[in-house]
Amino acid sequence: MLAAAEYMATGLARQGYQAEYHGTAIVPVILGNPTVAHAGYLRLMRSGVYVNPVAPPAVPEERSGFRTSYLADHRQSDLDRALHVFAGLAEDLTPQGAAL
Repeated sequence: MLAAAEYMATGLARQGYQAEYHGTAIVPVILGNPTVAHAGYLRLMRSGVYVNPVAPPAVPEERSGFRTSYLADHRQSDLDRALHVFAGLAEDLTPQGAAL
């Protein structure tokens, strides 16, 4: 499961997300805006990618985003599909050429 978390953190970072691997099965994805985080959460859930939203008062507004977590039974195809869904979300949430 740690390899899955590291794979996802690397893939998300390549897509422009602020996502870092910290040696655990949990990878935070920081968006910095609770409204954007909530909209992204809803889209991911509708697409079958399950994340936990994180927003004030649990975290400061600038740390709003998602908490993603990985299990030992996640297959490579599951991870790649999640990255594909995140890529579509990144395209919709950012102006042309802007980083997340």
